[in-house]
Amino acid sequence: MSSAPPLRRPARASRLRPTLGRALTLRGLPWLAGAVLLLGTGCQSTHRRLTIDSQPRGALVLVDGERIGFTPASISYDYYATRRITLVKDGFETQSWLQPVKPPLWQIPPADLVTDNFLPWQAEDRRVVRRRLMPKTLARTEDVLGRADDLRSRSNTER
Repeated sequence: MSSAPPLRRPARASRLRPTLGRALTLRGLPWLAGAVLLLGTGCQSTHRRLTIDSQPRGALVLVDGERIGFTPASISYDYYATRRITLVKDGFETQSWLQPVKPPLWQIPPADLVTDNFLPWQAEDRRVVRRRLMPKTLARTEDVLGRADDLRSRSNTER
């Protein structure tokens, strides 16, 4: 039996291997970091919240006809739009108005693609609307009776 010498790798290949591995690692590091940032963030999206407050507090809040609660009341929303807000409180005038809720600059396309998908934190858009309620003014009894007499006399003459 002849003994064959064991197979060995050439010396050049063994010297190149660590250098090649280091080069691939250093070149791939920015790509790896970018992939971690993009894939690690997930879809955070933007948290949007509208808070309605009144002076005095405790008024019933309706947003687009839906009962929300009593002031201060908050609602989360998914899209920007004009909302109809109504405040109702005993002893005070009911207030109803259209409240535009416009997007901030960072939520206008194409910037919203970045803020909704690629930020490593959740973006927040918080809005607060405050209104002062006016006390109800009761009509004087004499005025109400005078209008009632006027209506009665007009209805009698129309027959």
